[in-house]
Amino acid sequence: MEYTFTMNGRRIVATVRQVEAALEGVPPDKVRARGVEIGGQVYPVVQALAVAFGLDHADCRTDAACRVFRHLGFAVSPGPPQVVPNAAPRSRAKGARPGESPAAHLRRVLPHRTPEIGPPEEEFLQLPPIHLAWSPWERWEDILEHGWAIIDLPFGKSGVYEAILQGHEERLAIGKAADLRVRVMQGLVRGTVAHSAGRKIREHENVYRILVRWAVTDRPAAAEEALHLRHLARFGHLPKYTVHT
Repeated sequence: MEYTFTMNGRRIVATVRQVEAALEGVPPDKVRARGVEIGGQVYPVVQALAVAFGLDHADCRTDAACRVFRHLGFAVSPGPPQVVPNAAPRSRAKGARPGESPAAHLRRVLPHRTPEIGPPEEEFLQLPPIHLAWSPWERWEDILEHGWAIIDLPFGKSGVYEAILQGHEERLAIGKAADLRVRVMQGLVRGTVAHSAGRKIREHENVYRILVRWAVTDRPAAAEEALHLRHLARFGHLPKYTVHT
């Protein structure tokens, strides 16, 4: 799905995949007005529009952002509910005893409606294994200078990726991607789309000593979490530029 709009004289063709790839890994600001759900996170619509299309926050209007995301099929919601000051406390249910919880009161007055639940249950989920066919380690500078012209970075394929310093085992970053080429080449390495770990790596590391690899999978979130946990178990911490898993 795509939607074409014009902002400040610039014609933009927006797609769902482009928005999801640009916002992946970007922490959301506090939602004060309107929010949009993207990749399981709720972002202020203005922040999401600015990050997704490289716009200045000051140039983005809430109503325009809502219109773009609604046309793309994203769920746009109102901001946090307003707190009413000095609201009267809720009175307890009629006939409830002092200190009695609503659930306890219901069990007492309507025993036929609240059967015994019984002891907690245990459940074991059998998840299918994830097979990762890793690419060879590629030099950061080769991706930067030549991109997909000489390096087979999958386009339109979801997966996971890792970055390390040459000669080291600990990862600088482990991430997931809805589109590996966009996320790795444009986000992590080149910085033409937002990528918090990529920006920090470019600021603090010698990129000419960095190697990157990737693997295609249709379960990138589960694979990323498993790789994070394995790194945590092996080294006692998450990758250097990973905030959470």
